[in-house]
Amino acid sequence: QSVFELIYALTLVSPYKMTCSIALLFISGFLEGVSLLALLPIINIAIKSEAGVSEDPLTQGLMELFEVWNLPLSLPVLLCLIAGLILCKSLLIFTANRIVNFIAVEFTASKRMELVRVLIVARWDYFVNQTSGRISSALSMEADKLASIYGFIAQLYSNIFQTVAYIIIGIF
Repeated sequence: QSVFELIYALTLVSPYKMTCSIALLFISGFLEGVSLLALLPIINIAIKSEAGVSEDPLTQGLMELFEVWNLPLSLPVLLCLIAGLILCKSLLIFTANRIVNFIAVEFTASKRMELVRVLIVARWDYFVNQTSGRISSALSMEADKLASIYGFIAQLYSNIFQTVAYIIIGIF
């Protein structure tokens, strides 16, 4: 099997949950990008001229947004905004990781049950020729390795979509 076939097969284990976790990771990447972009007006506020006129379009847009919400564009408010966005990002990543870990546990259990079913219907002469450690290792280690591969694939999707989110934010 190729790597892409393995990725596709593992994605089909629980496509709804995998889609939810990928969506959460994409939104968290977007929030991280927005919180990083919010640092630019803080730098601008810290070094702005005495006239108070800012030529930065990002800062102008943020000032208009804060005027709509009737909030002052000040350092404490911006820092609270950034902290809130980072907190939301962390909660989304935590939730997505819980979903991925739950899927990995389900996947591991199903593979172990599949292996036990295969061993039950195996011929006895097969068992005679095998060491007990080999069968025990297959039951414990191989299923765990598959689960860790599933977690790595979810992390791969996460990194891809966070990169896409950064590119989208960088373009605009």
